[in-house]
Amino acid sequence: MPTPQWTARTHAEIAEFLGCSVSTVAYYRKQGMPLANKGPHDLQAVVGWLDARRLRERCQDQDLVAELLAARAQLAGLASAAQCEPEENDKSATRSHTNRQSHQPDQESPP
Repeated sequence: MPTPQWTARTHAEIAEFLGCSVSTVAYYRKQGMPLANKGPHDLQAVVGWLDARRLRERCQDQDLVAELLAARAQLAGLASAAQCEPEENDKSATRSHTNRQSHQPDQESPP
């Protein structure tokens, strides 16, 4: 197997290359980052894995955003439907309250 063009000998070198900690590299390795048991580690494969991971996360985030927007729209529809019903009740309650304040009966008296 040919030696990769861009390599790192240790996890510390990978961490330095990525701008993260060695513990993050260890975490990524547990998540599936393609690292050899012993160096050299292929940095091109590492970067490819990180790009794929970020793309998966972005797609999951977009799916989550779409679900949240759909739920928000559904809730808005329920809220507007619920607001329509009390408005009718509020008008009759306001009419009755106004009539009581002016000491007039709720129904109109015949002339």
